[in-house]
Amino acid sequence: MLKKQYKEFFKTLGNEQRVEMVLCLMKEDMNVNELARCLNAPQSTISHHLQRLLLYSFVNVKTRGKMRIYSVNKKTVAPLFKLIRRHAETYGKTQCR
Repeated sequence: MLKKQYKEFFKTLGNEQRVEMVLCLMKEDMNVNELARCLNAPQSTISHHLQRLLLYSFVNVKTRGKMRIYSVNKKTVAPLFKLIRRHAETYGKTQCR
């Protein structure tokens, strides 16, 4: 069962736009239109990716009036991305030449 969870976790991050979305949301909370502008992508594409990110709790959503505001999961995902950045800065330089 854990093998499937790993597979789905990395499959979720295997999409470049979803990774970019998480990085945008680490800077600030946004609605779908703001994310679409940030990534220069259609709103429908962003909505599709947000469903996947929500399914695996990479992002959270709050409703403010009629708007849905998305934020990165600060408890687990934000620290994980910071750890990945440190790893990539330390070890990725020699591999990415």
